[in-house]
Amino acid sequence: MSNPKKQHYVPQVYLKNFSFSDKEPYKIYALCKKENRIFPVNVSDTSVEHNFYTVNKRSDPYIVETTYATVIEPMLARVITKIRKSCENILIQNHTCVLNPKDKIDMAYSMIFQLFRGKITREYTRKQYLSLAPVVAGEVKEVFNPISEQQEIILNEITTSEDPALYKSVITCTVCFAYFHTAADGKSCACCGDKEANL
Repeated sequence: MSNPKKQHYVPQVYLKNFSFSDKEPYKIYALCKKENRIFPVNVSDTSVEHNFYTVNKRSDPYIVETTYATVIEPMLARVITKIRKSCENILIQNHTCVLNPKDKIDMAYSMIFQLFRGKITREYTRKQYLSLAPVVAGEVKEVFNPISEQQEIILNEITTSEDPALYKSVITCTVCFAYFHTAADGKSCACCGDKEANL
């Protein structure tokens, strides 16, 4: 399998439901705010960036993208398909529940992950990280005083770095914790389970 460098922050399994074409390539209309124009675009080419989730400092730099592609997006696709089929059924009456409790949980997880995976969350995390990292580092120094010279170097690097890999790591661990540590099946964290040091 090739490395998944083209990474969607809005999943294709969601976008294709808005397609005006019934078969691949699925196309939707996009709005260019700068030019104030609407134009057709392939679902595979929208809401995407190269290496958006890639964290090169991990043993598997593509763990976030792979987790979305193999766990989260299939779950979302299954629930969306069920909702669409139920709503198309003439026998379904108004106000009829079409989702069972498991479907509702899966839909809730899908919505939470969509919140985590977007550009706005990335920017929010970056700002929070830059404002909170010095505070946390100060508390670490206070609680674990004295700290070694090596620990001091690491804390200073963490609190002053503008490296996007740090923010991606924060999102990575947050996403893994949110799903794998709360999943009913008790799966271990795919991201943190490799015993790598977490931020």
